[in-house]
Order: sequence, then C-alpha cells, then structure tokens
Amino acid sequence: EAYSVSLHDAEIAGATVKATPGRTDDVEGLRMKILGLARDALDASTAAHHCAGAEEVVNSAAMQILECLRSSPRRQPVLHGRQHSDVAITMALAGSDNVELFNLLAEGQADELQRTARQTRGVVAAQIVERYAAAGVRPQDCPRLFACAADIMRQHGFAETRTLRDLEAGTFSLFSERPLRWLFRHTTQLGRRSAVPRDGGATAEEAVQALNRACLGADGSVALPLVLDLGCGFGTSSLGMACADASCAVLAVDASAHCTRFARALARRWGLPPERLQYRHSSAKAALDAVAAAYRGPVKLVMVNFPTPFTEATPGGAEPQTEAEANADGTSDADATADADADGGGGGGGGLLGGVYGGGGCSSEGDESDNEGAG
Repeated sequence: EAYSVSLHDAEIAGATVKATPGRTDDVEGLRMKILGLARDALDASTAAHHCAGAEEVVNSAAMQILECLRSSPRRQPVLHGRQHSDVAITMALAGSDNVELFNLLAEGQADELQRTARQTRGVVAAQIVERYAAAGVRPQDCPRLFACAADIMRQHGFAETRTLRDLEAGTFSLFSERPLRWLFRHTTQLGRRSAVPRDGGATAEEAVQALNRACLGADGSVALPLVLDLGCGFGTSSLGMACADASCAVLAVDASAHCTRFARALARRWGLPPERLQYRHSSAKAALDAVAAAYRGPVKLVMVNFPTPFTEATPGGAEPQTEAEANADGTSDADATADADADGGGGGGGGLLGGVYGGGGCSSEGDESDNEGAG
C-alpha cells in the first residue's frame, strides 16, 4: 500500500499486479481534524486567564490527535511536510504534557524527513528541528529525527549554520538561540494576554509548601537554597537552572497563565520533581510575600525579568500595563526567523502556525538568506 494506491499480487506465484484506489478522503479528514484540534487547543490556552482554564480542552485535543494518528491507514502518512512539527509546537504552547503524543509526532516527522530527504531543503530541515526543540523535544527523545535533519542540512547547502553546529556538538536544545527565537516570536506576535490572578497569594503559598518538602539536615528543618524567577515567561531560565543544578529549588512565577502552563507542562514531560521546581501563575509581590512568610531555607538568587513584573494591572482591567517578556535572552523581534515553506519536499505542508507567526500562511521568500545570515 503506497499512499493512494494499494498494490497486491493477484496470484501467489504470478506477476500480475492489481491497483486499487486508497482511502484518500479518510486520510484528508484525519489531517484536517488534527490541525483543527491543535489550533483549538492553542486558542483555548491563550484565551484562558488561569492555569486550569484550558486544561480540559488541551488534554482532550491531545488524546484525539493521538487517536487520529493511530487510526491512520497503514503506510499512509496523515501529516505531510513539516505538519508534524507544526502540531508539536502548537500543542506544547497550548500546555500539553502528553509525552506519548510528542514522541509519536517526532517519529512521524523522522519518517517524513527520511522519505523526502532528497527534496527537502536545508532551511526546512533546520526549522523543523528548531520547532521541535522549542516544543521541548530533545535529541535523546528521538535521535533519528535530529540525525536525519542534520544530514539533510549538510547535503543541501546549509552546513555553516548555528543550528547544525549545535547539533554536531551535542548541545542543541530548547536553550539554544534559534529555538528560543521561535518562542519569542510567538510572544511578540500574540501580544501580552495576562492577568494577575485574584488567588495569586494562595497559589504562591501552595508552591512554597511544596518546595519545603525537599529538606536538608537530619531533622528536615532546612529547605534547599531557593532561586526566585519573577516574570519567568516561558520559564526557560528556570528550566535550565533546575536541569543543571540539583542543589537548589526554583520558584518561577508570571502573570501570564499561558506562559506558565507551557513551562509546567514541559517540567512534567522532562520529569523534573515538583519539590524542586514550581511554576505558578502569580504576581511577583505575592511570590515574595509567600517566600518571606513560609519558606524554610535561604534565598540564593532572585531573577527579575524586565520590563518589571511588579507593574500593577490597569484600573478595572485584566491587562498589565507593561510586559515581562518570555525568557528568550538576548533576542529581539528583528532577530526572529522567517517561516519556511510548509512542505518537507515539494508537497504541501500546510502552515498551521501561520496565524501565530504572522502573515496568515507560510512563505519561502527570504528564508534561506535569513537563516544563512544568522548562522
């Protein structure tokens, strides 16, 4: 069975071949359903003003996408080109913590890259793995995907780039510059949709109690040294710190429920223990008050991300007056990369994130010059 054509031997020992139409309508229906579910999940996440507000929609979308991928006809890919990566980064931004979903999307993307390796441009392969890294998929989660993308980049004139250098050095991850730019672009295109929750104080207090459980000393009276990340955005700084240093605990807060939902889901997917890392939708003041009142250990470091997270909300409104930007350190809107075309090798891929990244669709104009200049 090959896409829309099934090939069968008419006789056991004969050479007669019969071609029958495949179920293309069913595959197209599954594709459109998957893309629609991912969009709906992200829309729900960006619209929700508290962390639990979109949880049911996002979890349901993840399970339905998994069901669609599993029920696809044998050897008939449901998603084409870079659509796997579109769905992966969209569901990550929506706050999905479904590890099985991200693994299946990564394996599907690896299959697609292998199938279209001769036709796929280096810039497309680079942006696919950048999106997966931004979605929190690590090279160790799907080595075949990252290795195949690196091979395509070498073979198709995209060798002198930062992404390939990081891949070859074994350092490519969410914390690399270009994946951070994808998160930064999402933030700047979406705009600030945040509101400090009315129960932010209680939320911060719950986080402090959870962190107090990781205690030092025979009597358990002293908690780990604490790092406070105020205005954490998507939480990349605190995620990196929690991964690199197990000797401290981290409390990260932000006024954006959407951003903290992404960070909390990623921490769960990476298996980071909640007694060492807590993300909360809370104000900076509530977090500081909770730590001062109840934390049983020393405060090692306070990170304040500018513009100031202490800005009060506008009178009668939910929007803060200024924005505590996501932790894409050292980037600017002008640095954000242009979208590549949506196909992995000449076929239509569909720009799922066109509405998020601007332009309403995907274009190949300027992609190669943009990436080569930045590399």
